[in-house]
Amino acid sequence: MQNIVAFDIDTTGLDKRKDRIIKFAAKKFKPVTYEVIDEFLTYIKPDTACRMSMSAFYKHGITFQFLEDKPTFGEVAQQIIDFIGDCDILTFNGIHFDIPFLSIELNRYGMEIDFLHRKCYDSLLVERRINTNSLEQT
Repeated sequence: MQNIVAFDIDTTGLDKRKDRIIKFAAKKFKPVTYEVIDEFLTYIKPDTACRMSMSAFYKHGITFQFLEDKPTFGEVAQQIIDFIGDCDILTFNGIHFDIPFLSIELNRYGMEIDFLHRKCYDSLLVERRINTNSLEQT
């Protein structure tokens, strides 16, 4: 069985074309035992002018001032690729947000991760299947 990388990103907003990743956090663990075998966390300074949406700021509290001395995405992109390696992926809302956002950001630098030929689990989709948020009694 493949190791699994659970990752999450924080961004300047929700627009994948205009907004940028400002934090990448990940843990690599063994399947079955869930033993954490590696961790990776980096804050990222946008290397192009962009705005911080108020909803994004309220969610993560990261400011451009805090990011001033952090590396740019181009400086950490290969580290992210190397950390993920050939592992399977676990995210929360990653199928619709984290994975496409990361793919687009990597493509800006001529890089990519092949998410199509590995298992990608999205715990939000599992939660929605289990809890339909319906007011109906079963």
